Amino acid sequence: MKAYSQIIGLSSLIIGCSLNVVLFTSLINSMIAVILLAVMGVVLAAFSLSLKPEKKWIGIAGLVLNLIPLAYMAILFVGLG
Repeated sequence: MKAYSQIIGLSSLIIGCSLNVVLFTSLINSMIAVILLAVMGVVLAAFSLSLKPEKKWIGIAGLVLNLIPLAYMAILFVGLG
């Protein structure tokens, strides 16, 4: 189970990093795609943390990296109202 949780956590990290690069360099204009990818990354990170791995920092880092775009979109949504 440890290897699966690390693979899931690393995939969440990869999604989070690529999503932040794509979002903050304005390579994608679809808000729905960004939100879906961020939610998918959060779910993977939460699942990785629920498997009780030895290295929880992978899951926590993936969770933080995927929450940044969601928070950014929420601020934009409220600001543009």
